[in-house]
Order: sequence, then structure tokens, then C-alpha cells
Amino acid sequence: MGLSSILFQIRPKTHWYTWESLHQAQQSSIQRSHFSITAQAVLFPQTHLILPIYNNVNSTMPEQPNHPLSDRFAAADVYEKLTGGWPARVAKNLIANLPVPITPESVVFDNCCGSGAVTTAIINSTKGEGFVPKINATDLSPGMVDHVSKIFKDFPEIETQIMDAQKLEFVENTFSHVICAFGVFFCPDYEAGYREMYRVAAPGSMTVITSWKVVGWLPLANYVIKKVRPNQEEWEFPAPPGFKEDEWVKERMANAGWKDVEVREVEDYTSITSETVDALLPIMKDAFEGWTDEEKARWGPLFMEAAKAYGVPETAEGGWKLRMVALAATGRK
Repeated sequence: MGLSSILFQIRPKTHWYTWESLHQAQQSSIQRSHFSITAQAVLFPQTHLILPIYNNVNSTMPEQPNHPLSDRFAAADVYEKLTGGWPARVAKNLIANLPVPITPESVVFDNCCGSGAVTTAIINSTKGEGFVPKINATDLSPGMVDHVSKIFKDFPEIETQIMDAQKLEFVENTFSHVICAFGVFFCPDYEAGYREMYRVAAPGSMTVITSWKVVGWLPLANYVIKKVRPNQEEWEFPAPPGFKEDEWVKERMANAGWKDVEVREVEDYTSITSETVDALLPIMKDAFEGWTDEEKARWGPLFMEAAKAYGVPETAEGGWKLRMVALAATGRK
């Protein structure tokens, strides 16, 4: 998550919206054929994604083959609406707990930077000490890179580039800190992603890689699917098998060459309301292929029904407190 974000109000009309229509939203007020998208405000990141455990719900990440997701996260503003600010707080936690602190001499790699959560956390952490380290922030999504470039345009220490995490364009032994928050498991060849991060990490450097272990909204989404189409298979989070497992994640880093690998859980929450629940849809767009407009219109109301059925705690603002858990793996080179 970045330093600021555009918060969109998305109200369905007659048809189901597409991720592409949201990706095209570049102005403060744009009328689309399927949706009215209105920029409401520029805000600092708020809370994060997660839920206290609900009864009789298995919300751990399901096993599924890997699928590239750059098209699902093309627009930073919609990504921030989807995540509810949780990556920002996780990033803050990561930076605050680095085994090797960032110094004025550090050269940091924010790999798969998304909308800028890690870079923001670093700046917020170091500026009080009177410095901002050199940071290279890269992502495969042009929309994300453009967003990060704009919000950090006044920081000469920050360089942004569109780059494939499986084929990094940096020379080996470049970075004192390599941080990849919720990115490597989206690579079609995630082992290459690990190897490339290890290659560009300098001797004595520290690397942090995160993945999702618990996706709190997943059981609720599948509740909706089963209500609308009982014979349809449950939707699975599009990530490779294993990234929800501590030991598997630890092995990936050790196999790539890192030493002293440790894995810990990072937990927080976010609030989803009847107005923001549609922001979950871009990442699940394949689940709704072939659905009629009438079926798609049931998504929001049934999601709220699912939250009540599973005993998800409510927030004071009238939303639902969704639990997610990250795995943070650290290693030295």
C-alpha cells in the first residue's frame, strides 16, 4: 500500500463491471458503461485485512496451481480498496522488526512493490532519523509503478521501474535489503523469483518475503458461490500450493541459498462493508464467468448474509472485521 490512495465509490448499474473498466479509471470522475466511478478523497492507508477466527470456517489458503495476476492488480487505487490498507500495516511491522536495520548507507529493493506499502513504511521509519535510504521499487504492473512513481516524485532517493520479478535487471550483489511483500507467489515460475532475489542481494544482506496464510474473506465468497450455483466448485485463491505453510516457505528460501531463515506470522484486520465488498471481485473474476446479471447482483447481499452466518464480528461503522494472516520469512545472504 502506498502513502496515499484514491478511494473510489463504485455503484453497479445494469451490468457486471470488469477489471479492465476499473483499470481505465484515470480521472477524478469517470462515467463507464457498467459503473459510475467517482473519486471521493485522497487518504492515508487505514486498517489492514484480517478477521478474528470465526466458528466452523477454514479460511487457510487452499491448494491451487499458480496463475499470473498482474491483470487482477492493474490499478493501485482499486488494489487499495481491495486490501483495505492491511499491506501498509504489515509493511510497517516488517520494517520495524528487521533483524538488520536500515541505515543511511542501505540500498533497498522493494520487489513487487504494488502500491508502495514497503517504500512508505521505510520512509516513515527512517525520516525521523534524518535520512531516506536509496530504494528501488519495481512491479510488473505499469499501473502500480506509475502510482508509486507519482506519490514519491519528490524523493530523489526513490527509483521506480516496470520489471519482471523472474528476470530482474539489476546486477548481482546490489542490495543490502531485499523485501518482497505478497508478490513472489504470483510469479508463474516462483522458484526463479526466489533465485533472482538471492542473486541481487549483497553478501551480509537481509531479505524478507511475505505470503498469505489465512485469507479471511475466502469462506464468505464461497458461501455466495454455493448459494447462487450449488454445483459450482469453490473458488480457490490463485497462488501456488505451499505458500500458506511455514516449513514450505522456509524451504523455498533455504533452497535458494539464504541462511538463518525464520518464519513468523503477522496478523491484523480490515473492515468490509456493503459499499466496499465489490472491490473483492477483480481478483475473483474467473469465478463469475457465465453468471447472469441476476446472479451477479446477489453477490453483495449474500456476502453480508455469509458474514452473519459465520459469526464474523461487526465494526462500529457497520462493516465486518475480516481476518487475514501473513507469513513473513527472513533470511541472510
